[in-house]
Formats: sequence, structure tokens, C-alpha cells
Amino acid sequence: MEVVSIPNVLYNPTDRISPYLMGKAGAASPEGNDGSLETLRAQKFNYRSQITELDRISADANAEKISDLSGQLKKVEDQIKDVASDHFFGEAYTVSISPEAQAMYGLAADKELSAQQDKML
Repeated sequence: MEVVSIPNVLYNPTDRISPYLMGKAGAASPEGNDGSLETLRAQKFNYRSQITELDRISADANAEKISDLSGQLKKVEDQIKDVASDHFFGEAYTVSISPEAQAMYGLAADKELSAQQDKML
């Protein structure tokens, strides 16, 4: 059985894969490698319920705890976004151009200009 993945399709365009299988390969599933996402969602629910409980008891007395939990909740939500985007889009990668290719295309002609462009990024 062949592994269905987006890189596999890109490297072998002669293979015809149904849209259903393409969607299934790209979709995050709660089983297997998606356990970290479910764990983060459980943490998010836990933090939200703790904040709600502390707010219901006494918001003024527990303001510091609520603030700490809110910060942790924000971090967990950011982690969820990162993990979900990694599952959906794949891991990010960078492309570097060799010095020979830069010289061939005239990209490294003005080092001062490229340094200024790097500062703007």
C-alpha cells in the first residue's frame, strides 16, 4: 500500500489520486499523531473552566490567579494554532540560494543593498 501524502503526489504527478484521498491525507485526525492537539485542547478547556470558577467565586480576590491562568490560556491557544497549522500545511521550510547561483543571477552584486533589505525584514 502506498502512502498518500502531498509531497508524494508532487514528486510523482503521473499518479492519479482521488480528491477524497487527498483530503483525507491533509486532514488532521484525532487518532495517532494528532494526540498533542487533543491534549492542548483539553488544557484549554481546563484553563477556561478554572478561570470561570475563580471568577464566579470572587473575581477581586483571585485577580492574580485569573491573570496567570489567562496568560497560560493564551499560550495554549497559540500552541494549538501552531500545531494545527503544522498538521494542515506541513512544516515550514526555507530555501537558500548558493553563492554561485547568487553570483550567476547578479543577486549578490550589492552587499550593502542586501544588508539594508535584511534589516527591513
